[in-house]
This record gives sequence, structure tokens and C-alpha cells, in this order.
Amino acid sequence: MILRTARHMRIARGIGAALALLWLPCGGAHAQSKLAAHYSLTLAGITIGGGDWTVEIDKNTYTARSHGGFLGVWRVLLGDNVSAATHGTASQGRFTPAGYEANFSWDDDVTDVRMSFRDGGVSEVETKPPVPAVPYQVPVAPTDLRGVIDPLTAGLVPVAGTGDALAPAACRRTLSIFDGSHRFEITLSFKRMDRVETEAGYRGPAVVCAMTYRPVAGYSPGTFRIDYLRKNRDMEMWLAPVAGTRVLAAIRIAVSTTLGVAALSATRFESTVR
Repeated sequence: MILRTARHMRIARGIGAALALLWLPCGGAHAQSKLAAHYSLTLAGITIGGGDWTVEIDKNTYTARSHGGFLGVWRVLLGDNVSAATHGTASQGRFTPAGYEANFSWDDDVTDVRMSFRDGGVSEVETKPPVPAVPYQVPVAPTDLRGVIDPLTAGLVPVAGTGDALAPAACRRTLSIFDGSHRFEITLSFKRMDRVETEAGYRGPAVVCAMTYRPVAGYSPGTFRIDYLRKNRDMEMWLAPVAGTRVLAAIRIAVSTTLGVAALSATRFESTVR
């Protein structure tokens, strides 16, 4: 059985959150649409894992499910599988989660996260086993849980208006995220327009957003991981359209690390209108 440490749990949750951010509906989404995607996770050009993501969108609701895993030595270090699911309502150009759950498998051990939302905030959160107390950690206050979304919903980018959704304005937003233990913000800003080609499905333009990270609560100040992400100015999120909606979905996320660029890129990105 793999020896699970607090450090390994934080690494897995961090990578799991990055995966979840991609498994993903939207103002003006009146058609029923479905997105089926597969992603490859690479580090310095070497494939270390991958996962599948399905999203279903109708006029008033959305659901999203993801399942991913690691390969080789990364499976030993970080665990077997990461899965997540969310559902909620879509109205007035906003996505409001109602429930979120995530599962991190560690051989015989499992870490579960379950959250419920009400009135735009977290109403209940449960982790198994409970999140361990960490000295000098910034506590999560009730006010930190207002106006937040889960990591999966954070990958949904609704674009208001009637013009081209795939435009620089799509990047002008801040995502307030809570993953069950860590409250943080991801701010997007326009970087450039580019083109992306997947092996199956989407081939066309993408809007590339620069990402910056700001920890809010549930973290220990001064830790290497937090400081590195907070100072990192080489993080990108690429957004591509979901057919039949005015929503963009992350088709690629790239983060510079001390070991090279970590990238989660879609090899399949197929959206259909039903």
C-alpha cells in the first residue's frame, strides 16, 4: 500500500484541481449541447497522465463529469485516479453550482470531497478523511465561502452579448474557487489569439488568457508551492467554443514549473447540438 503523506495529498489535490479545471454552459445557451473531450497531461513534453471530460448543457441546467489518472512513477507518487462531478443551474449568463464531489484514490485509501451550494455560496462541505490541521494555516472563514464556484464550474466561461464569443473580452474575469479545503482566485487577462488543432474534433481559433493565482484561505503562507504559484507569470488557459452555446471551454492549460512546462491539452474536443 502506498504511504500517503500530507505533502502527497496536497500535490494530488493541486494536480487534481488542474485536471478538474478542464473537465467541464452559459448565457444564451438555449440549445442542448454535449461536449466530449480527452486530455493528455504532459510534463516537459513527457506524457504522465490523461483524462476524459463530458459536459451536458441545456437551457437552465448543466452537468459535468471528469475522470483522469497518472502513468508510471507518477501513479506511484500521486495515486491511481482522480474523478469529479458537478451540476447546477445556468441563468442570466451565469453558472451556479448546486453540488460538487471529487474522489482521489490512493490504492486502498480514498479521499473524498463533497460540497453543496445555496444562494451562491457553499452551504455544506465534507472531506473524508477530514482535512488535517496545519500550523500557521490561514483559516477558511464563512465569508470566504460566499460567491464561489467549484473547480469544474471554473472551467466554464460564459460570454455575454451577441457578438463573437471568441474574443479578448472572454479573458477579462476573476474566478473565485473553493475546492473543499483551499480558497483561491484565478484572474484571467487577454494574451493573444491563436489556433489549435486536436486529433479529433475541434480545429480552429482559440483565445489565450494569461492566468495569475492568488491564495485567499486554507493555505500556509511561505510554503514553496503557494509562493511559486503566486509569483508565476507563465501560466495560460486556452479557450475554444462549445457548439450551440455562447460558452468557451478550456482546451489547454499550461503552467511553467521547475521541472518544465506542465500542460493539459485536449487530443479530442467534440461538441454537438442535440
